[in-house]
Amino acid sequence: MYAILGAMAQLQMSRERRQAVLAERQKLLRSEFINVELDLAITFCEIATSTSDAEKSERNMAHARKAYNAAMHFMRTADGSESLKKQIEEKMKRLQSLLNELQQ
Repeated sequence: MYAILGAMAQLQMSRERRQAVLAERQKLLRSEFINVELDLAITFCEIATSTSDAEKSERNMAHARKAYNAAMHFMRTADGSESLKKQIEEKMKRLQSLLNELQQ
């Protein structure tokens, strides 16, 4: 009886450890997703600023806003390494600058 209870307790602890590892991995993946979405938004902004075609510029600005909004949606729940956080912060500043430039 005690052996069964001990085995059940080990399974529960193992399950809890797996859940904790998965939760941390999910946070890291969110940060990586944000990083990629910001790269995408910056690319769309750069395309929008480099064209003289107003329709192409508007379309790429819309894509940039969509990527930016996706990144912002996950920003609240993301957690990553300090270097990844710094990358995200730098990209946010760059993106804000580009968006401001496009608004003028």
